Amino acid sequence: MRALGVVLVSMAAIAFAGCGEKVQTIPVGTERKADAQPWQNQDKRFLAPGWTPGNEASWNAQMANRAQGQNDYAPRK
Repeated sequence: MRALGVVLVSMAAIAFAGCGEKVQTIPVGTERKADAQPWQNQDKRFLAPGWTPGNEASWNAQMANRAQGQNDYAPRK
């Protein structure tokens, strides 16, 4: 009978373990608009050196530089 109590308490603990999960939705007003071009972003969190917001050419140069930095076969400087 004691084993049954342990099993029931364990099952209850497992059932209630998921109740403490935080909400993971994006707050209203902070999401990126799907219809905007990526180089039009004005958010300071994503501002990288060498990129000026609103300039497509600097965006493309920044993305090419970033991709080259992740290229395992590129010669190291």
